[in-house]
Amino acid sequence: LAQGADAGPRLPAARRRAMELRILGLGGPRCTLRAKQSSLVGRRIKRAIQKQLDVPVSEQRLFWGTEELGDDDSLEDRLPPGAATAELSLVQSKSEHSRWLAVVDKDPLALQQAPDEARENRDVVIAAVRRCWQALEFAGRRLQADADVVLTAVRQDWRALAFASKSMRAQPRVVLAGMRQDIRAKDHAAGKLWDDREFVQAVVRMDAMLLRRAGESLRADKDVVLEAARRDLRALRFSADSLWADADFVTAAV
Repeated sequence: LAQGADAGPRLPAARRRAMELRILGLGGPRCTLRAKQSSLVGRRIKRAIQKQLDVPVSEQRLFWGTEELGDDDSLEDRLPPGAATAELSLVQSKSEHSRWLAVVDKDPLALQQAPDEARENRDVVIAAVRRCWQALEFAGRRLQADADVVLTAVRQDWRALAFASKSMRAQPRVVLAGMRQDIRAKDHAAGKLWDDREFVQAVVRMDAMLLRRAGESLRADKDVVLEAARRDLRALRFSADSLWADADFVTAAV
């Protein structure tokens, strides 16, 4: 790729504009980004590429021509001043990535000794978790909040919920996946789930007496309470008093 003339004087800040970056791989164009000339390669550009192409930042090497751009470089440091477009070549370095894939394939709990880059690598973590749900404990925080990763573990053993992020324990499908194995998984459910109508309806179909954990508004919801009562009349003790003033409810309940 042509590198253009010598860098020359910097443009005043007021004249710096967003530029178009065409990211090329060995097989041709991979994606197009818009970025300010002041953007740092590591903080902005590589993260944007990871978001679009799912190539971890740790595996990315970016080149303008034959020159590699460092993570602490800004675009204006390395590209011609005032350039509206530029083509950068992306090389994915998978040596460490491949090594850890092989390691966790043999011993998934070796993820505990892996460097941060490996514990934040989705491919490595999913490979480990598929082999052993307990590997989720050693995954990076970002991946403990990844629904696919967490569900891979929880579907093996509900106890994996203990290692899931708070945001995942607030996801109905994640918690219900655990509860379908063992009702004790309910103890990992985030508090706000007990105010989620669909979640509570699904739960009382498993154990009607769990109506007692539902939020006040749902214990006053005729359909939710009757759903529980159809499975166990004893659940009526947890219904809101206001429901008993509804003749239709009383008729259906008794």
